[in-house]
Amino acid sequence: MSKGYDKDFKLYAVKMVVKDGKLVDELARELVLVHQTLHKWVGKYKEDQGDSFVGSGNLIPSDKEEYEKNK
Repeated sequence: MSKGYDKDFKLYAVKMVVKDGKLVDELARELVLVHQTLHKWVGKYKEDQGDSFVGSGNLIPSDKEEYEKNK
């Protein structure tokens, strides 16, 4: 079973890599994360920026607008 992490934790970890220049492997060890997980979070953040990590079952704002139009 995988452990769930909230949006704030993910953003904290990602920003330490993206803005503070921490190495993914090093930070993953410090935070007791699998480094592939942190790599995935960083990629998702770079793709979506502010819309990253909306949570299970939720849509990012642009997808939500499209969904509402086609309803």
